[in-house]
Amino acid sequence: MIERLTTVNELPVDQIQIAGRLRDVSRDGVDTLKEAISERGFVGRIVVRRTKKGDFVLDGANRLSAMRELGEAVIPCDVLRCSDDEALMFEIDGNLAGAKMTALQLSYFLAQRRETFQRLNPALLQNSAGEGFTSGIHAIRRAA
Repeated sequence: MIERLTTVNELPVDQIQIAGRLRDVSRDGVDTLKEAISERGFVGRIVVRRTKKGDFVLDGANRLSAMRELGEAVIPCDVLRCSDDEALMFEIDGNLAGAKMTALQLSYFLAQRRETFQRLNPALLQNSAGEGFTSGIHAIRRAA
């Protein structure tokens, strides 16, 4: 279950790690964000996962990179505690809703989302006969 740490509103940019992500930081995206932040300031928040190993960005790696390169000391953020699969789902959904993707990237993220959703919701994969969702579909097709 996701726990929001409401007492944390911002973190030092150097304390947040960018590691183990499905998608790399975009150089073009960072450059565009640096220009926008320089002109209008930083608006919004990034999402960070707190673990025993430290704080990791879930959503906002390009924004975090831009703030670092601009020499900013802190960044507004929402900090969460969650499982690996919840963190992965958060990252996947953020990417699907955000920047443009190639067809290959979109396919990869949708496949990752499906696998993660199934791990988070195993009860939804069982039908009344106790069969998995996929085997239940095959049984229906055989009966038709």
